[in-house]
Amino acid sequence: MTLRYIDQEFDGQPIDTAAVQPSISSDARSLLRTRTAGASLAGALGSAVVNEAHVQYAGVRDEEASSLHRLRRSCGRMAASWRKPARACAAHTRSERDACRAGDSLSWVTGGHSVKSGGDILRDRNKTRFGVRTTAVFQTIGAFAAGVPDAVTQTPLTDTLNADVTQYAAFLQDAWRATTALTVDLGVRADYQDLGGGIARDRNNWAPRVGVAFAPGERRSVWRAAYGLFYGSTPALIPAFARGFSNIVVDSSFETPRVHQASAGWEWEKYRVGSMGIDYLFARGEGLPCAIDVNGGGAFAATGRVVSFQSTGQST
Repeated sequence: MTLRYIDQEFDGQPIDTAAVQPSISSDARSLLRTRTAGASLAGALGSAVVNEAHVQYAGVRDEEASSLHRLRRSCGRMAASWRKPARACAAHTRSERDACRAGDSLSWVTGGHSVKSGGDILRDRNKTRFGVRTTAVFQTIGAFAAGVPDAVTQTPLTDTLNADVTQYAAFLQDAWRATTALTVDLGVRADYQDLGGGIARDRNNWAPRVGVAFAPGERRSVWRAAYGLFYGSTPALIPAFARGFSNIVVDSSFETPRVHQASAGWEWEKYRVGSMGIDYLFARGEGLPCAIDVNGGGAFAATGRVVSFQSTGQST
């Protein structure tokens, strides 16, 4: 059994030694506290079965506050790099995160099979609150250097932005020694995300995996090939933004991103001489999230930018 706990806290003002100070908030007073804990337990159930269980927790509190009295000092340091009307901002931001993960797996050996199955649950809760944001505009270098703004605008206090997610996963895999020269690996994994609304639920994320290894004759050379489908995680901020801002939407066909991965290789080894080999790896991403401005042609009257999150991205 293993236990671990870490508690860290930072309370103070960051030190920025750069000659150019681009942001008021970068020298604001901050309070950051992180707490992490974990426990794991492994044990044998009989002569052929091994059980492994684990649980983890992470808590983060991050708060930063800046005020306009820092304008004079910050702008004085930026005056040497001034080229055009400049802006400086002051804001109060607070974010909190509480995440807990728990999982369990069973492994057992029978005949030529080595089987493993298990599951995992992640509960992740995130809250961010943006305070009043004050923006100061400087039209001349004199006003900029003196820290006396020509105009000041304020954005009112916003509501708390919740980016919550609960993830579930389960898997089953088998390493089968078919013959003395052939090993076959088979497996399947299921993933599911509950993002608390604002996005369609994708319930068919079944990911098969298969691999073979063949070492004929004296087994000085081995041939390997494998294929697997892997599902990613949709960032919880996507539905959170859609719930919090009227000009952000999630497309009705949005789905979980996935990656197809295949590999093949050959390796030859000679005793006390060395080894050589060649490998090939292919990967293709599908359904990757993309933010697209769907109001580029002014389709929505009296509205500026409208961002739609879509699953149209691809990668190879």
